[in-house]
Amino acid sequence: MRSLLLLATVLAMAGCGTNKVNIENVVEAQKYDPASTARIRIFSGQAVYGGYVVGQTCETYYNVSKKSGIVPPPGWRVVRNHKKEELSSITLRYPSDYQNNVIGMPSSKKVQNINATNGYYDELVIPAGQTFIASLWFGAGKSGCSPAAASFIPQAGKDYEIRFDYTSESYFSPTMCHVGVYELQSAGGPSNVVRELPISTNYCLSDSSGTYHTVTARGDSASQ
Repeated sequence: MRSLLLLATVLAMAGCGTNKVNIENVVEAQKYDPASTARIRIFSGQAVYGGYVVGQTCETYYNVSKKSGIVPPPGWRVVRNHKKEELSSITLRYPSDYQNNVIGMPSSKKVQNINATNGYYDELVIPAGQTFIASLWFGAGKSGCSPAAASFIPQAGKDYEIRFDYTSESYFSPTMCHVGVYELQSAGGPSNVVRELPISTNYCLSDSSGTYHTVTARGDSASQ
């Protein structure tokens, strides 16, 4: 019960928000070729952490790379790197917590509301046609939620948004969170409205022996 109350408190505090500045990642933006790559935006912050793997299946990464004994595992990339010595003793935040790293992706509702939260986002260019594994988890004190990593194959020239979503309003639900993946599509018109379409994803789940498999979601999103 105490950990659930802490989770509720952290989520409530997220509403306080902080103003962010957008930092253009010119080097990353130059990698974008709509014929062979895709763009993704990953949200983290406010006790949500994340990482991703490019070009490995769930089976390869979790059963081979992650069990290799190498730290970090081959292929694993952290969404936002923080150095402990940069942590502010007053605000308990890092300097980079006040910025979004952007490459020119279209906006979305979550982007427009980012200053109302303590979260932030990073935009990246990734190869098209290769398996992309996204892992996001929440951790604050003794509270946490670690959903199964989402796996999908991005298509060339498309934009995707990856979020830590809550699937239930009840903190007592065992499937209260999951990794959501959305395709951003321009609706056209003078307002340049963007449609956010949830895409079908697979999930990396382990069996009773601890061996991971790629599992296609049915109904509610999978959780580990």
